[in-house]
This record gives sequence, structure tokens and C-alpha cells, in this order.
Amino acid sequence: MFIASIKDTRIINVNDGFLKITGYSLFDLIGKELTGIRFFYTPSEGAKILETIIKQGGLKPLEVKFLNSAGQVRTGLISVEIVDVWGERCMLAAMEDMTESRELEREILNISEQERRKIAMELHDDLCPHLIGIEVLTKILKERLESKALDEARNADKIRALILESIDKTRRLSRGLFPINLAEHGFHSSLQELSAQVRDMFGLSCEISCPQSISFRDNAVSTHLYYILHEAVHNAVKHAKAHHIHIRLTEREGRIGLTIRDDGTGISDLDRVQGMGIKIMKYRAARIGASLDIFRDPGGGTQVVLEMEKEPEF
Repeated sequence: MFIASIKDTRIINVNDGFLKITGYSLFDLIGKELTGIRFFYTPSEGAKILETIIKQGGLKPLEVKFLNSAGQVRTGLISVEIVDVWGERCMLAAMEDMTESRELEREILNISEQERRKIAMELHDDLCPHLIGIEVLTKILKERLESKALDEARNADKIRALILESIDKTRRLSRGLFPINLAEHGFHSSLQELSAQVRDMFGLSCEISCPQSISFRDNAVSTHLYYILHEAVHNAVKHAKAHHIHIRLTEREGRIGLTIRDDGTGISDLDRVQGMGIKIMKYRAARIGASLDIFRDPGGGTQVVLEMEKEPEF
């Protein structure tokens, strides 16, 4: 924790915890301006945070990058309240070093991505060719049965139709697990694929409201956004037992909004706190600078609401 003047960001006091995570000494900090000790990752980010504190009268928990005394980039979670100290308005800040925790989350996410990619490739490169081989043999069997005018040819044709349907579903599942170059091929088409997959595999209604004009140049942004949406839909299908899912993507005044609403049983407070899938969704949202809220809809079901600034035009 630390206390600093609002007027000039002069540091009035710090506790041992702040000294430990920053590597500074009391002599390095007391009386110095917060903006002058290379604490903020960039001067512009520091100015933006201070402006928010003054404008809002405090700061809700916010994940930020900061520099320690050795110049190393760390990740922290900071919150601020405005207090009076000897008649002077000051900021009382509480901060937690989240660097190791975020690195662990990143590693878990990387492992998850590797497994997802591996399964997708197995489906595409192994199972699909296997099914195609069966389909070809079934086609040959059907033709031979037809040449002998046997009624079983109709059954062979039905089997072939089911195999063709299985091939199509397997390909869709593979693309859903590992959608390549979302930014290049368009986010809209990827959502349409996901919607079709939900309808075909689970028999649910899945509506998409997404202008085709919305696109993302950064493939990392579109990929994180897609998997947040994918996890929300998966939760609605598997856990909430929803019958209808509505996905809405909007762009307004330089901000992107994503809402996933279902008519299922609604998310529990325990899942909101402990669910690993939800933690990964929030981690992905933080990586693209988005806010994410998941709550039980008063009208029934669950809502997942994400907001983020649109990528700047260059």
C-alpha cells in the first residue's frame, strides 16, 4: 500500500509490502513524485490512470503493468480510494503483484491451446480421411448391390449419407476447435460456423447478430474473442441446459460490444468464483483490454457481456 498526494503525486508513505514488490527503499520513495520514479509502464498510461482516479474519485481494481526498481516489467492489481491526510486530498492505493499468477494462467492457457490444436489436427488429418475411406467403400458396395438389383442397396446408400454427414460435422468441429486466421477469413463467418455447429451437434437454436463490417486486424484479438464466445456457448449447452442462445456483436462509437444470452438455468455464484472456464474467459478478456461481466439474467438464463475499445485505425 502507499499514500500519495493528489495534487502532485508526492509519495507520503508506503508499507513494507509495497517496498517488497517494487524493490525500492523508503529513501527512494518518500517525498518523491509517483510519476517521477519510473513506476508506471509508460508515462501516458500513468497519466491516464491518475486522470481516472481524479475524475472518478478513486479506482476500482485494475490490472496494470508497472516497473520495479530494476526496470523489470511486472503485472499488478491496483485499487485506489481518496482520503484526507492532514487536510490534504490523497490517494490510498492497495496493490497486489499478480506476475507469477498471470504467468501460470498463461502457461495453462498455452497448454489448453496446444491440446485444442492437437485434437483439431487429429480430427482433420486422421479421422476425416478415415471416414472418407469408409464412405468410398460404402459407395462401391452400394453400386455392386445395385448392379445385382438387391434391395440392400438402399441401406448402403443410407449408411453412406450418414457417413458424409459425419465427415461434415467432423470438419466443422475441427474448425471450431482451431479456427485458423480468424482476422483474415472474417469473424462473421467464424460465428456462422459456430452457430451451425451448435445447431447440428446439439439441436439447439443459436442466433447470430453480427454485422459483416466488423473485423479485426490483430489475429490475437479475434482469437481471444472467439474463444471467450466459444466457452460461453459451451457453458450454456453443457451446464445451463439452454434451449436457445443468442449472440450479438455490435460496434458503436469506437467500442466493440459482445453479448451472449441463453435461456438456461442461470449461472451460480459458485461457478462465477471457482469455474476454471470463467477464469480463462476473464484472462482472455484482460489480454485484449476488455471488460467482462457474467451474471444471472433477471428474466432467466445467463448473460455474458464484453466491452472493448476498437482497434485504432492507421
